[in-house]
Amino acid sequence: MSFTKIDYTPLYLKVKDVITQRIVDGTYAPGKLIPSEADFAREFGLSISTVRQALSILVSEGALDKKQGKGTSVTNRKTPVRFLTWYPEFSEGKRIMYGLVELINANLPSIEVQIVPSTYVTLKKDLINYISNGNCPDLIQLPTFWTSYFSSMGAFEPLDELVSKENISARGYETDLAGGVIDKKIYSLAMGLCPMALVCNNSLLQKAAVKIPAHPLSMREFSLVCTQIDAVLGEKQYSYGLVASKDELDFLCIYPLLTAFGGGFDVKGGKNLLDTKENIKAFTWIREFVNSHKTFRSDIFTIRKLFAKGDIAIFPDGPWIKPQMAQHSMKHFESNYTILLNPGTSGISTSWQSNHSLAISSQSPHKKAAAKVIEVITGNNKISEYFYGETGVLPVNKHQRVAAPFNTAFGKTFRKQLEHSSVLNARNPMFEKAMLLCKNAVHRILFEKADITAELAEKEYYLKMIYYE
Repeated sequence: MSFTKIDYTPLYLKVKDVITQRIVDGTYAPGKLIPSEADFAREFGLSISTVRQALSILVSEGALDKKQGKGTSVTNRKTPVRFLTWYPEFSEGKRIMYGLVELINANLPSIEVQIVPSTYVTLKKDLINYISNGNCPDLIQLPTFWTSYFSSMGAFEPLDELVSKENISARGYETDLAGGVIDKKIYSLAMGLCPMALVCNNSLLQKAAVKIPAHPLSMREFSLVCTQIDAVLGEKQYSYGLVASKDELDFLCIYPLLTAFGGGFDVKGGKNLLDTKENIKAFTWIREFVNSHKTFRSDIFTIRKLFAKGDIAIFPDGPWIKPQMAQHSMKHFESNYTILLNPGTSGISTSWQSNHSLAISSQSPHKKAAAKVIEVITGNNKISEYFYGETGVLPVNKHQRVAAPFNTAFGKTFRKQLEHSSVLNARNPMFEKAMLLCKNAVHRILFEKADITAELAEKEYYLKMIYYE
Protein backbone atom coordinates (compact mmCIF):
# COMPACT_ATOMS: atom_id res chain seq x y z
CA MET A 1 0.00 0.00 0.00
CA SER A 2 1.26 3.44 -0.85
CA PHE A 3 -0.09 6.93 -0.24
CA THR A 4 -0.22 8.65 -3.61
CA LYS A 5 -3.36 10.78 -3.24
CA ILE A 6 -2.38 14.42 -2.89
CA ASP A 7 -3.50 16.07 0.34
CA TYR A 8 -1.91 17.83 3.27
CA THR A 9 -2.37 15.19 5.97
CA PRO A 10 1.01 14.22 7.51
CA LEU A 11 2.10 10.74 6.44
CA TYR A 12 2.37 9.44 10.01
CA LEU A 13 -1.30 10.33 10.59
CA LYS A 14 -2.28 8.46 7.43
CA VAL A 15 -0.43 5.40 8.73
CA LYS A 16 -2.14 5.80 12.10
CA ASP A 17 -5.56 5.91 10.39
CA VAL A 18 -4.90 2.73 8.42
CA ILE A 19 -3.73 0.82 11.49
CA THR A 20 -6.67 2.16 13.52
CA GLN A 21 -9.09 0.92 10.87
CA ARG A 22 -7.50 -2.53 10.97
CA ILE A 23 -7.89 -2.61 14.76
CA VAL A 24 -11.53 -1.54 14.48
CA ASP A 25 -12.44 -4.10 11.82
CA GLY A 26 -10.66 -6.92 13.64
CA THR A 27 -7.75 -7.42 11.25
CA TYR A 28 -5.49 -6.91 14.27
CA ALA A 29 -7.23 -8.68 17.15
CA PRO A 30 -6.96 -7.71 20.84
CA GLY A 31 -3.95 -9.31 22.51
CA LYS A 32 -2.30 -10.20 19.21
CA LEU A 33 0.97 -8.82 17.84
CA ILE A 34 0.83 -6.42 14.92
CA PRO A 35 3.49 -6.32 12.15
CA SER A 36 6.86 -4.81 13.01
CA GLU A 37 7.88 -1.24 12.20
CA ALA A 38 10.05 -2.57 9.38
CA ASP A 39 7.14 -4.57 7.92
CA PHE A 40 4.88 -1.52 7.97
CA ALA A 41 7.62 0.63 6.41
CA ARG A 42 7.93 -1.82 3.52
CA GLU A 43 4.15 -2.09 3.08
CA PHE A 44 3.58 1.66 3.01
CA GLY A 45 6.81 2.59 1.24
CA LEU A 46 7.73 4.95 4.08
CA SER A 47 10.58 5.40 6.53
CA ILE A 48 10.66 3.53 9.83
CA SER A 49 10.68 6.86 11.69
CA THR A 50 7.34 7.81 10.08
CA VAL A 51 5.81 4.46 11.09
CA ARG A 52 7.26 4.84 14.59
CA GLN A 53 5.51 8.21 14.98
CA ALA A 54 2.17 6.64 14.06
CA LEU A 55 2.62 3.71 16.44
CA SER A 56 3.72 5.93 19.32
CA ILE A 57 0.48 7.91 19.06
CA LEU A 58 -1.58 4.70 19.15
CA VAL A 59 0.42 3.55 22.19
CA SER A 60 -0.21 6.88 23.94
CA GLU A 61 -3.95 6.59 23.14
CA GLY A 62 -4.05 3.13 24.69
CA ALA A 63 -4.86 1.27 21.47
CA LEU A 64 -1.48 -0.50 21.36
CA ASP A 65 0.84 -1.94 23.98
CA LYS A 66 4.58 -1.90 23.19
CA LYS A 67 6.94 -4.16 25.14
CA GLN A 68 10.69 -4.03 24.63
CA GLY A 69 11.91 -7.18 22.95
CA LYS A 70 8.42 -8.65 22.57
CA GLY A 71 6.84 -6.44 19.93
CA THR A 72 3.67 -4.36 19.81
CA SER A 73 0.22 -5.80 20.37
CA VAL A 74 -3.36 -4.57 20.34
CA THR A 75 -4.59 -3.86 23.85
CA ASN A 76 -7.69 -5.53 25.20
CA ARG A 77 -9.16 -2.12 25.92
CA LYS A 78 -12.16 -1.46 23.73
CA THR A 79 -12.64 1.73 21.75
CA PRO A 80 -15.53 3.66 23.32
CA VAL A 81 -18.14 5.16 21.00
CA ARG A 82 -20.52 7.51 22.79
CA PHE A 83 -23.89 7.51 21.04
CA LEU A 84 -26.27 10.44 21.54
CA THR A 85 -29.87 9.31 20.93
CA TRP A 86 -33.39 10.32 21.93
CA TYR A 87 -34.85 6.79 21.67
CA PRO A 88 -34.41 5.99 25.40
CA GLU A 89 -36.80 8.84 26.34
CA PHE A 90 -39.57 6.24 26.79
CA SER A 91 -39.25 2.74 28.20
CA GLU A 92 -39.97 0.85 24.98
CA GLY A 93 -37.40 2.94 23.12
CA LYS A 94 -34.88 2.36 25.90
CA ARG A 95 -35.40 -1.40 25.67
CA ILE A 96 -34.89 -1.31 21.90
CA MET A 97 -31.75 0.83 22.03
CA TYR A 98 -30.00 -1.15 24.75
CA GLY A 99 -30.85 -4.34 22.87
CA LEU A 100 -29.31 -2.78 19.77
CA VAL A 101 -26.16 -1.78 21.66
CA GLU A 102 -25.78 -5.32 22.99
CA LEU A 103 -25.87 -6.69 19.43
CA ILE A 104 -23.42 -4.06 18.16
CA ASN A 105 -20.92 -4.71 20.93
CA ALA A 106 -21.11 -8.46 20.33
CA ASN A 107 -20.54 -7.93 16.60
CA LEU A 108 -17.68 -5.44 17.07
CA PRO A 109 -15.54 -6.88 19.89
CA SER A 110 -13.01 -4.03 19.69
CA ILE A 111 -15.71 -1.37 20.20
CA GLU A 112 -17.91 -0.51 23.15
CA VAL A 113 -20.95 1.62 22.31
CA GLN A 114 -22.13 3.75 25.22
CA ILE A 115 -25.59 5.35 25.14
CA VAL A 116 -25.79 9.08 25.87
CA PRO A 117 -29.55 9.59 26.40
CA SER A 118 -31.47 12.69 25.39
CA THR A 119 -35.05 13.47 24.34
CA TYR A 120 -36.45 14.56 21.00
CA VAL A 121 -37.46 17.93 22.45
CA THR A 122 -34.10 18.67 24.11
CA LEU A 123 -31.75 16.98 21.63
CA LYS A 124 -30.77 20.10 19.71
CA LYS A 125 -30.04 22.08 22.87
CA ASP A 126 -28.13 19.14 24.37
CA LEU A 127 -26.05 18.73 21.22
CA ILE A 128 -25.17 22.43 21.08
CA ASN A 129 -24.07 22.29 24.73
CA TYR A 130 -21.89 19.23 24.11
CA ILE A 131 -20.27 20.92 21.11
CA SER A 132 -19.69 24.17 23.02
CA ASN A 133 -18.06 22.29 25.89
CA GLY A 134 -15.80 20.31 23.54
CA ASN A 135 -17.29 17.06 24.80
CA CYS A 136 -19.52 16.02 21.91
CA PRO A 137 -20.49 12.32 21.71
CA ASP A 138 -18.86 10.44 18.84
CA LEU A 139 -22.08 9.34 17.12
CA ILE A 140 -25.23 11.44 16.94
CA GLN A 141 -28.79 10.50 16.04
CA LEU A 142 -30.71 13.46 14.63
CA PRO A 143 -33.58 14.42 12.33
CA THR A 144 -32.07 14.58 8.85
CA PHE A 145 -33.17 18.17 8.26
CA TRP A 146 -30.85 19.39 11.05
CA THR A 147 -27.78 18.31 9.06
CA SER A 148 -27.10 21.63 7.31
CA TYR A 149 -27.37 23.60 10.56
CA PHE A 150 -24.70 21.57 12.36
CA SER A 151 -22.45 20.88 9.36
CA SER A 152 -22.31 24.62 8.62
CA MET A 153 -20.74 25.21 12.04
CA GLY A 154 -18.18 22.45 11.44
CA ALA A 155 -19.74 20.12 14.01
CA PHE A 156 -19.99 17.04 11.76
CA GLU A 157 -17.30 15.03 10.00
CA PRO A 158 -17.77 14.20 6.28
CA LEU A 159 -18.66 10.51 5.94
CA ASP A 160 -17.59 9.93 2.33
CA GLU A 161 -14.22 8.39 3.29
CA LEU A 162 -15.31 6.92 6.63
CA VAL A 163 -18.31 4.80 5.67
CA SER A 164 -17.79 2.06 3.09
CA LYS A 165 -18.80 2.64 -0.51
CA GLU A 166 -20.85 -0.57 -0.31
CA ASN A 167 -22.99 0.86 2.49
CA ILE A 168 -23.48 4.17 0.68
CA SER A 169 -24.25 2.64 -2.73
CA ALA A 170 -26.99 0.42 -1.24
CA ARG A 171 -28.99 3.55 -0.29
CA GLY A 172 -31.44 5.59 -2.33
CA TYR A 173 -30.58 9.18 -3.21
CA GLU A 174 -33.91 11.03 -2.98
CA THR A 175 -35.10 8.99 0.02
CA ASP A 176 -31.84 9.08 1.99
CA LEU A 177 -28.53 10.47 0.72
CA ALA A 178 -29.86 13.81 -0.53
CA GLY A 179 -30.81 14.74 3.01
CA GLY A 180 -27.25 14.50 4.28
CA VAL A 181 -25.31 15.89 1.31
CA ILE A 182 -24.10 19.45 1.84
CA ASP A 183 -21.70 21.04 -0.67
CA LYS A 184 -21.13 17.65 -2.34
CA LYS A 185 -20.06 15.95 0.91
CA ILE A 186 -22.07 13.48 3.00
CA TYR A 187 -22.51 14.68 6.58
CA SER A 188 -25.30 12.35 7.72
CA LEU A 189 -26.76 9.02 6.67
CA ALA A 190 -30.21 7.68 7.48
CA MET A 191 -30.42 5.24 10.37
CA GLY A 192 -33.81 4.24 8.99
CA LEU A 193 -36.23 5.48 6.34
CA CYS A 194 -39.34 7.19 7.66
CA PRO A 195 -41.93 8.24 5.06
CA MET A 196 -44.86 10.06 6.67
CA ALA A 197 -48.24 8.35 6.23
CA LEU A 198 -51.57 8.19 8.09
CA VAL A 199 -52.10 5.98 11.13
CA CYS A 200 -55.67 4.73 11.67
CA ASN A 201 -57.40 3.34 14.75
CA ASN A 202 -59.22 0.18 13.62
CA SER A 203 -61.90 0.33 16.32
CA LEU A 204 -63.13 3.77 15.19
CA LEU A 205 -62.91 2.85 11.51
CA GLN A 206 -64.96 -0.29 12.16
CA LYS A 207 -67.49 1.68 14.19
CA ALA A 208 -67.96 4.00 11.21
CA ALA A 209 -67.98 1.04 8.77
CA VAL A 210 -64.99 2.51 6.93
CA LYS A 211 -63.05 0.13 4.71
CA ILE A 212 -59.52 1.10 3.70
CA PRO A 213 -58.84 0.53 -0.02
CA ALA A 214 -55.48 -0.60 -1.36
CA HIS A 215 -55.21 2.47 -3.59
CA PRO A 216 -54.62 6.01 -2.29
CA LEU A 217 -57.77 7.96 -1.48
CA SER A 218 -58.43 11.14 -3.41
CA MET A 219 -58.63 14.35 -1.39
CA ARG A 220 -62.43 14.28 -1.65
CA GLU A 221 -62.63 10.60 -0.66
CA PHE A 222 -60.44 11.22 2.39
CA SER A 223 -62.64 14.10 3.50
CA LEU A 224 -65.73 11.89 3.10
CA VAL A 225 -64.10 9.16 5.21
CA CYS A 226 -63.56 11.66 8.02
CA THR A 227 -67.17 12.84 7.67
CA GLN A 228 -68.27 9.22 7.99
CA ILE A 229 -66.18 8.85 11.15
CA ASP A 230 -67.42 12.16 12.59
CA ALA A 231 -70.98 10.82 12.49
CA VAL A 232 -70.29 8.03 15.00
CA LEU A 233 -67.90 9.78 17.39
CA GLY A 234 -68.53 10.53 21.04
CA GLU A 235 -68.28 13.99 22.57
CA LYS A 236 -64.51 13.89 23.14
CA GLN A 237 -63.52 11.84 20.13
CA TYR A 238 -62.04 13.17 16.90
CA SER A 239 -61.70 11.99 13.33
CA TYR A 240 -58.32 13.68 12.79
CA GLY A 241 -55.33 14.70 14.92
CA LEU A 242 -53.71 17.95 13.77
CA VAL A 243 -50.25 18.68 15.18
CA ALA A 244 -50.29 22.21 16.61
CA SER A 245 -47.52 22.97 19.09
CA LYS A 246 -44.53 25.29 18.99
CA ASP A 247 -42.08 23.82 16.50
CA GLU A 248 -41.53 22.85 12.87
CA LEU A 249 -43.71 19.73 13.21
CA ASP A 250 -46.78 21.95 12.86
CA PHE A 251 -45.71 22.58 9.26
CA LEU A 252 -44.06 19.24 8.55
CA CYS A 253 -47.04 17.13 9.65
CA ILE A 254 -49.26 18.78 7.02
CA TYR A 255 -46.48 18.61 4.43
CA PRO A 256 -47.91 15.52 2.63
CA LEU A 257 -51.14 17.50 2.12
CA LEU A 258 -49.10 20.25 0.46
CA THR A 259 -47.28 17.80 -1.80
CA ALA A 260 -50.62 16.26 -2.79
CA PHE A 261 -51.30 19.51 -4.66
CA GLY A 262 -47.74 19.77 -6.00
CA GLY A 263 -46.72 22.19 -3.26
CA GLY A 264 -44.16 22.11 -0.48
CA PHE A 265 -41.13 24.13 0.56
CA ASP A 266 -38.31 25.14 -1.81
CA VAL A 267 -39.55 22.67 -4.40
CA LYS A 268 -36.99 22.00 -7.13
CA GLY A 269 -37.13 24.41 -10.03
CA GLY A 270 -39.44 26.83 -8.27
CA LYS A 271 -38.69 30.54 -7.96
CA ASN A 272 -40.44 30.85 -4.62
CA LEU A 273 -39.85 28.97 -1.38
CA LEU A 274 -43.43 28.96 -0.04
CA ASP A 275 -45.60 31.40 -2.00
CA THR A 276 -46.79 29.23 -4.90
CA LYS A 277 -50.18 28.65 -6.51
CA GLU A 278 -49.92 24.99 -5.48
CA ASN A 279 -49.49 25.93 -1.81
CA ILE A 280 -52.37 28.42 -2.00
CA LYS A 281 -54.60 25.65 -3.33
CA ALA A 282 -53.34 23.20 -0.70
CA PHE A 283 -53.82 25.56 2.25
CA THR A 284 -57.32 26.39 1.00
CA TRP A 285 -58.19 22.68 1.06
CA ILE A 286 -56.53 22.09 4.45
CA ARG A 287 -58.35 24.97 6.13
CA GLU A 288 -61.69 23.81 4.79
CA PHE A 289 -60.91 20.25 5.92
CA VAL A 290 -59.93 21.32 9.45
CA ASN A 291 -63.03 23.49 9.83
CA SER A 292 -65.35 20.78 8.47
CA HIS A 293 -64.33 17.90 10.72
CA LYS A 294 -63.87 17.05 14.37
CA THR A 295 -60.18 17.88 14.59
CA PHE A 296 -58.09 17.62 17.75
CA ARG A 297 -55.23 20.13 17.88
CA SER A 298 -52.24 19.49 20.14
CA ASP A 299 -48.60 18.40 20.19
CA ILE A 300 -47.65 15.05 18.65
CA PHE A 301 -47.09 13.40 22.04
CA THR A 302 -50.60 14.17 23.30
CA ILE A 303 -52.12 13.10 19.98
CA ARG A 304 -50.37 9.73 20.19
CA LYS A 305 -51.69 9.14 23.70
CA LEU A 306 -55.28 9.99 22.76
CA PHE A 307 -54.99 7.90 19.61
CA ALA A 308 -53.87 4.92 21.72
CA LYS A 309 -56.89 5.46 24.01
CA GLY A 310 -59.21 5.31 21.00
CA ASP A 311 -60.18 8.99 21.00
CA ILE A 312 -58.58 9.94 17.65
CA ALA A 313 -59.25 8.01 14.45
CA ILE A 314 -56.52 9.22 12.07
CA PHE A 315 -53.35 11.29 12.31
CA PRO A 316 -50.06 11.65 10.38
CA ASP A 317 -46.93 9.93 11.67
CA GLY A 318 -43.97 7.82 10.59
CA PRO A 319 -43.08 4.13 10.97
CA TRP A 320 -41.70 4.72 14.49
CA ILE A 321 -45.35 4.81 15.60
CA LYS A 322 -45.01 1.05 16.11
CA PRO A 323 -42.99 1.17 19.39
CA GLN A 324 -44.92 4.28 20.44
CA MET A 325 -48.17 2.31 20.37
CA ALA A 326 -46.50 -0.63 22.10
CA GLN A 327 -45.64 1.85 24.86
CA HIS A 328 -49.03 3.55 25.10
CA SER A 329 -51.57 0.80 24.41
CA MET A 330 -49.75 -2.53 24.89
CA LYS A 331 -51.76 -3.83 21.92
CA HIS A 332 -50.58 -5.80 18.90
CA PHE A 333 -50.09 -3.15 16.24
CA GLU A 334 -51.47 -4.79 13.13
CA SER A 335 -54.54 -6.13 14.95
CA ASN A 336 -55.52 -2.70 16.23
CA TYR A 337 -54.06 -0.13 13.85
CA THR A 338 -53.77 0.33 10.09
CA ILE A 339 -51.40 2.41 7.97
CA LEU A 340 -53.18 4.43 5.30
CA LEU A 341 -51.43 6.01 2.32
CA ASN A 342 -51.65 9.80 2.25
CA PRO A 343 -54.55 11.08 0.14
CA GLY A 344 -53.47 12.37 -3.23
CA THR A 345 -54.40 13.42 -6.72
CA SER A 346 -54.31 11.35 -9.92
CA GLY A 347 -54.07 8.17 -7.85
CA ILE A 348 -50.61 9.07 -6.50
CA SER A 349 -49.81 9.33 -2.80
CA THR A 350 -46.89 11.64 -1.99
CA SER A 351 -44.92 12.18 1.20
CA TRP A 352 -41.63 13.35 2.68
CA GLN A 353 -38.87 11.50 4.49
CA SER A 354 -38.76 12.26 8.22
CA ASN A 355 -35.64 10.12 8.50
CA HIS A 356 -33.68 9.50 11.67
CA SER A 357 -30.07 9.99 10.64
CA LEU A 358 -26.61 9.37 12.03
CA ALA A 359 -23.69 11.80 12.02
CA ILE A 360 -20.16 11.67 13.43
CA SER A 361 -18.86 14.53 15.53
CA SER A 362 -15.83 16.38 14.19
CA GLN A 363 -14.62 16.41 17.82
CA SER A 364 -14.66 12.61 18.04
CA PRO A 365 -11.30 10.89 18.64
CA HIS A 366 -12.89 7.64 17.42
CA LYS A 367 -14.34 8.54 14.03
CA LYS A 368 -13.48 5.24 12.34
CA ALA A 369 -15.03 3.24 15.16
CA ALA A 370 -18.17 5.39 14.98
CA ALA A 371 -18.34 4.78 11.22
CA LYS A 372 -18.12 1.05 11.85
CA VAL A 373 -21.14 1.33 14.15
CA ILE A 374 -23.11 3.09 11.39
CA GLU A 375 -22.25 0.25 9.04
CA VAL A 376 -23.37 -2.58 11.32
CA ILE A 377 -26.63 -0.87 12.31
CA THR A 378 -27.61 -0.26 8.69
CA GLY A 379 -25.85 -3.11 6.92
CA ASN A 380 -25.50 -6.17 9.15
CA ASN A 381 -28.47 -8.43 8.37
CA LYS A 382 -29.02 -9.73 11.91
CA ILE A 383 -28.66 -6.33 13.59
CA SER A 384 -30.71 -4.56 10.93
CA GLU A 385 -33.49 -7.12 11.20
CA TYR A 386 -33.65 -6.55 14.96
CA PHE A 387 -33.54 -2.75 14.78
CA TYR A 388 -36.00 -2.30 11.93
CA GLY A 389 -38.29 -5.02 13.25
CA GLU A 390 -38.51 -3.37 16.66
CA THR A 391 -38.72 0.29 15.58
CA GLY A 392 -40.85 -0.10 12.47
CA VAL A 393 -38.59 2.19 10.41
CA LEU A 394 -37.64 0.88 6.98
CA PRO A 395 -34.18 -0.51 6.17
CA VAL A 396 -31.91 1.93 4.33
CA ASN A 397 -30.52 -0.95 2.27
CA LYS A 398 -32.82 -1.37 -0.72
CA HIS A 399 -32.15 -5.12 -0.82
CA GLN A 400 -33.09 -5.61 2.84
CA ARG A 401 -36.41 -3.76 2.44
CA VAL A 402 -37.92 -6.59 0.38
CA ALA A 403 -36.81 -9.33 2.79
CA ALA A 404 -39.42 -11.53 4.48
CA PRO A 405 -39.40 -9.78 7.90
CA PHE A 406 -40.67 -6.58 6.26
CA ASN A 407 -43.42 -8.12 4.14
CA THR A 408 -46.15 -7.38 6.69
CA ALA A 409 -49.10 -5.10 5.91
CA PHE A 410 -47.32 -2.42 7.97
CA GLY A 411 -44.06 -2.76 6.03
CA LYS A 412 -45.71 -3.05 2.62
CA THR A 413 -47.78 0.11 3.07
CA PHE A 414 -44.81 2.18 4.19
CA ARG A 415 -42.78 0.75 1.30
CA LYS A 416 -45.57 1.83 -1.04
CA GLN A 417 -45.53 5.31 0.53
CA LEU A 418 -41.78 5.41 -0.09
CA GLU A 419 -42.33 5.25 -3.87
CA HIS A 420 -43.30 8.93 -4.07
CA SER A 421 -41.47 10.28 -1.05
CA SER A 422 -38.27 12.30 -0.78
CA VAL A 423 -36.21 14.15 1.78
CA LEU A 424 -36.81 17.86 2.31
CA ASN A 425 -34.57 20.35 0.56
CA ALA A 426 -32.94 21.46 3.82
CA ARG A 427 -29.43 22.18 2.55
CA ASN A 428 -29.53 25.86 3.49
CA PRO A 429 -28.17 26.40 7.05
CA MET A 430 -31.10 28.77 7.65
CA PHE A 431 -33.64 25.99 7.11
CA GLU A 432 -34.43 25.83 10.83
CA LYS A 433 -35.29 29.54 10.93
CA ALA A 434 -37.31 29.11 7.75
CA MET A 435 -39.40 26.44 9.45
CA LEU A 436 -40.35 28.90 12.20
CA LEU A 437 -41.82 31.20 9.56
CA CYS A 438 -43.63 28.28 7.91
CA LYS A 439 -45.02 27.18 11.27
CA ASN A 440 -46.30 30.70 11.88
CA ALA A 441 -47.98 30.69 8.47
CA VAL A 442 -49.79 27.46 9.40
CA HIS A 443 -51.11 28.99 12.62
CA ARG A 444 -52.13 32.24 10.96
CA ILE A 445 -53.95 30.49 8.10
CA LEU A 446 -55.62 27.64 10.00
CA PHE A 447 -56.38 29.23 13.36
CA GLU A 448 -56.49 33.00 12.80
CA LYS A 449 -58.30 33.06 9.44
CA ALA A 450 -55.53 35.03 7.74
CA ASP A 451 -55.86 35.62 4.01
CA ILE A 452 -53.92 32.76 2.46
CA THR A 453 -52.51 34.65 -0.52
CA ALA A 454 -51.40 37.62 1.58
CA GLU A 455 -49.95 35.43 4.33
CA LEU A 456 -47.83 33.33 1.98
CA ALA A 457 -46.63 36.44 0.14
CA GLU A 458 -45.55 38.04 3.43
CA LYS A 459 -43.74 34.91 4.59
CA GLU A 460 -42.05 34.61 1.21
CA TYR A 461 -40.55 38.08 1.66
CA TYR A 462 -38.99 37.15 5.01
CA LEU A 463 -37.94 33.68 3.83
CA LYS A 464 -35.96 35.13 0.94
CA MET A 465 -34.45 37.67 3.27
CA ILE A 466 -32.99 35.02 5.60
CA TYR A 467 -32.17 32.54 2.83
CA TYR A 468 -30.47 34.76 0.28
CA GLU A 469 -29.42 38.04 1.89
